[in-house]
Amino acid sequence: MYSESVRDMNARERAELEKELQFRPGGCKETLLPLTVGCGGLVIYAGVAVTAFILDFKGAMGTVMAILFALLAVPAIVCLYIVIQVPGHLVDDFKFKRWWRRKDIPEIEEALRDGRVSVKKVVTHLVVEIEGDEHSGVCYVFDVGEGKSLLLKGDEFLSVVDDAKWPNTEFEIVRTVHGDRWIGVFCLGEELAPSRSIPIEECDPDFYWGSREELVNGSAEEYVRSLRVKA
Repeated sequence: MYSESVRDMNARERAELEKELQFRPGGCKETLLPLTVGCGGLVIYAGVAVTAFILDFKGAMGTVMAILFALLAVPAIVCLYIVIQVPGHLVDDFKFKRWWRRKDIPEIEEALRDGRVSVKKVVTHLVVEIEGDEHSGVCYVFDVGEGKSLLLKGDEFLSVVDDAKWPNTEFEIVRTVHGDRWIGVFCLGEELAPSRSIPIEECDPDFYWGSREELVNGSAEEYVRSLRVKA
């Protein structure tokens, strides 16, 4: 069985949404520390290099400086890489924090005030798993009856609320009405073992990339066959 509805947000869903307001993007300290280390490393390496050249790599001290100059070459390259990369991360952090303050926080607060959620509810007895790899998330095809199946593909469908058993015989996919913000997958039934598992490499290449949440035609077995799984 598959159904879509809009209803009032319950306490459990509200609590999950309120957790997002507690999130705080990382501060500049996390980014400035490697920048400081990188700059400091370059200064030290420059000092060793200047000293070695002044001493013309001669004498005991010149020899020591020459050895240090050679040994610190690789760390200096690493420091230079850090110094080049960190400013870009600082800009990205600034943009993300501005986006979070201007869009995400107001949108979450308004969704809480609105208090409504859109719900996709599934009751099922059969699921087929399509195994993912490091590039493609795991996929589940839930048979929902009446010649239909619900396709869920992506890592977001693995993070079910309260770490409930997944896949499940009964669950709800919940988003806010305002802003269509993801709240989570809430399991209401029992753990459901896949009837079979298929490597994603055996599926049509067009199916490989991206996340999908789609009600498709055909039973779970019929839909999997339509993906041209190799025999």
